[in-house]
Amino acid sequence: MMTTFTALAGSTVGAVADAVTSDSPTPRLADEDVHAYQGYIDAIRLPHEPDPAPRRAALSTALDASAEVPLALTRLAAEIAEAGARLASSGNPHLRSDACTASYLSAAVAASAAVLVTANLRDRRGDARISEAARWAQAAAAARRVGLPYDHLPDREEES
Repeated sequence: MMTTFTALAGSTVGAVADAVTSDSPTPRLADEDVHAYQGYIDAIRLPHEPDPAPRRAALSTALDASAEVPLALTRLAAEIAEAGARLASSGNPHLRSDACTASYLSAAVAASAAVLVTANLRDRRGDARISEAARWAQAAAAARRVGLPYDHLPDREEES
């Protein structure tokens, strides 16, 4: 069991570490989110008159770009939720509650990000990114369903 835990913990810790290093998509996503939001602000400030077409086109482009960051977050959060679920079911029982917490938080991130994808693409019903975000959020939700019964923990007295 310790070998399994070590392998799972190593891969999970590695995945989480990758999520916060400069080589990971996370810092890039933060920058992209700032640029996408600025694009939206710039588009909203365009004049309605005399021709509303350039403003509509700019808003469409900005909302399209704004959907990409939350879509990437749904994917990343689902991967972390699934890693937490693997650790919760196969790892050190003393760390199960931590692994479950990671899955629960990641599932919330995935669900929230999927809402943002849907909101940003609300005028594009049928856009494949909406269903992709929903699938990632569902995968994260399934991973978080790994239960959290405390009967897996030994009594404190048994630990001594």
